[in-house]
Amino acid sequence: MYLSKPGIPISGATGFVGKYVIRKLVTLSSYDIIVIVRNPIKLEKVLRKEYLKNLKIIQGDLLKYEDIKFIEKQLRILNSGIKIVINLVGGGPLTINYNIENEIMDLNFTTLKNLVKILINSNKLNNVKIFIHLSSLAAAGALNPEERFHASMICHPVLPYERAKYLGEVF
Repeated sequence: MYLSKPGIPISGATGFVGKYVIRKLVTLSSYDIIVIVRNPIKLEKVLRKEYLKNLKIIQGDLLKYEDIKFIEKQLRILNSGIKIVINLVGGGPLTINYNIENEIMDLNFTTLKNLVKILINSNKLNNVKIFIHLSSLAAAGALNPEERFHASMICHPVLPYERAKYLGEVF
C-alpha cells in the first residue's frame, strides 16, 4: 500500500464516534488515513464519497486470526511510518447479563490487544508516538451517590462492560 504521507490507522471507523473522527481527519489532516473495517459497505453507508476517496481501506476483523494476519501484512508493507493510532472499537450494553460477557470482552478488550499485537508484528509500534483509545467512564464502575469521578480514584468495575473497558485502560 503506497502512502504519500505518514499514516494513521483507525479501527472502529464505522461506529458512532468513528464516522465523525474520520470526517474531521480527512479535512484537517496532513496524514494518510488508514481505516481497518470489517465491512467496507458499512463504511460507504456512513461516509460520503468525498471522504471515502481519501481513505486507505484495509478490510479485516480484529477478532479473526486470518484477518489479523492480513492486516499485519498490509501494515508491514506500508512505505511510510505510523506515528498516531486511533482505536475506536467498542460498545455493548451496560448490563448484568453475564451470558454475553465474552462478546462484550471481545469487542472492548480483545480487539484492542489484537490491534497492539498487529502493530508489534508489523514492526510499526516502535514509531508510534500517540495511541488514542476510546474508553468509557464505565471503566470506573458504579459510584456511591456522594462520590465524584477524579483521576486518582480506585476503580471497581463489576459489570462485563465495565470490566472490559477497565482492562483496556490498564493494558
